[in-house]
Amino acid sequence: YEIELGDWSSDVCSSDRTLGNAYRHAMWNALLKQSFHSEKIAKMWTDAHEDYPEERLLNEEWKGHTRKEHCEMDLHNNAVGLDVVEWYEWWLSTDEISNRIMERINNGEMMVLVDDPRCDLEGE
Repeated sequence: YEIELGDWSSDVCSSDRTLGNAYRHAMWNALLKQSFHSEKIAKMWTDAHEDYPEERLLNEEWKGHTRKEHCEMDLHNNAVGLDVVEWYEWWLSTDEISNRIMERINNGEMMVLVDDPRCDLEGE
């Protein structure tokens, strides 16, 4: 059974640390790379969003995980998004980009910090 975006895009399943959040990070990066025609510029932009001082990364806890764990997850999912499009694929629709990201999700390539049982499509 494959996960489809609409199945887990509810508030519960799209909050931070979940597959919905992973999807958003990947999509944001893919769209920026496509818009800028540059992985370097897209990566610079999105990495800046995760730039925290080392002290804050190690000492700040948020929703049961360190800020560092959150950043590692976000940077990983950003990289997946950068990988799903090539800089010259300006013609791709957002649906095609979304499908590529969903394929990565279904292949288990995204990083999450929590598996919410309410988002488990294979459960009861």
